[in-house]
Amino acid sequence: GETPLHLAAQHGHYDVTTLLLNHHADPTICNKDLKTPVDLACEFGRNRVVELLLRSNLCQKLLEDSPT
Repeated sequence: GETPLHLAAQHGHYDVTTLLLNHHADPTICNKDLKTPVDLACEFGRNRVVELLLRSNLCQKLLEDSPT
């Protein structure tokens, strides 16, 4: 299924995405299709939300979790 962060990102709800991130929603979690919230925001052209997610700790988390 989709997390609230996935849904907010997919639909371009910037304020909701901000709220969820401020309450420690995990921006790296994958849905059943193995997509992250930023994947969905990109797919649906939600550029402002993409920028928000990338400015969050998302980039650092992805780097830490990637295999070396």
